[in-house]
Amino acid sequence: MSIEEILTAYRKLHKLSSKEKIYLFLDEVTAKKEYQQALKNLYDLEDIKIYASSSSASLLRDKNAYLTGRQRLVEVMPLNFDEYLQFKEIHIKKADGYLKESYFEQYMNDGGMPEYVLTGDISYLQNLIDNIIYKDIIAYHNIRSESVVKDFFKLLMERSGKQLSLNKMAKILDVGVDTVRRYLSYFEDTYLIYTVEKHGKLNERIKNPKKIYAGDVGLKNVVTGFRDKGAIFENLLFLSLKPYHPAYVYEDGIEIDFITENNILIEAKYNSTLNEKQQKLFEATKAEKKIVIDGYKAFLDLQKELS
Repeated sequence: MSIEEILTAYRKLHKLSSKEKIYLFLDEVTAKKEYQQALKNLYDLEDIKIYASSSSASLLRDKNAYLTGRQRLVEVMPLNFDEYLQFKEIHIKKADGYLKESYFEQYMNDGGMPEYVLTGDISYLQNLIDNIIYKDIIAYHNIRSESVVKDFFKLLMERSGKQLSLNKMAKILDVGVDTVRRYLSYFEDTYLIYTVEKHGKLNERIKNPKKIYAGDVGLKNVVTGFRDKGAIFENLLFLSLKPYHPAYVYEDGIEIDFITENNILIEAKYNSTLNEKQQKLFEATKAEKKIVIDGYKAFLDLQKELS
């Protein structure tokens, strides 16, 4: 059935005229061919509020501009720590505040995918990864070398929080650099990864490698295992800062994790400190505000400040 036919059947079943307002929720709407035209017609002709979702940005692209001026795109991020506790129905009293550290480490392990947080079924995360890679990347882009795409994802998860050399990745996978660049854009479109540019002028941003982060640390941990807590902590910090369009600072082989578009310099140090060279770069970099996030308390304080 078409979307219009489904809607007509619903109205008929509930004896609703076309003038009576309804709310239409469509999950993975891109599975329907020419869905943009159908949604445009419904939007223009009926009293209706439509919520349509997809796990892939590329599939949501409206090539014929049917929905221009009619849509607002909302990216739903993984659960933050407070939401994680709410989903697990964990209520920590002020007197028991010391328990937050243990729960925060559990959050670092689990990540923020709601279904997994509720069920704890690790197979859900693995199936989610497999489905997105196959349906939204391999099948959609007609890629023959499935194993290369899957291996590429594993390498991306291993390198979360690091600068990504396309040339090195191409050599490891035994493919061309253009292929790696194309595959990287496919993974960005599915929200499995995000990329961050180097801070600086346009030519610096273009010529320098991007850093990559996992769309959810739980998905990363399924691939890499729960290790390198510093990298996981930095990844969580990036997800919190994402609305502020962070870049990374890099000078003479020394790196500071983030500088936001509103000029706040931030370094993630999970229960550790900046070394001497990092401290010098941290002090020398011009910024409106400078923060070292050195543990879960500083992380939670920053989240409160941002909210």
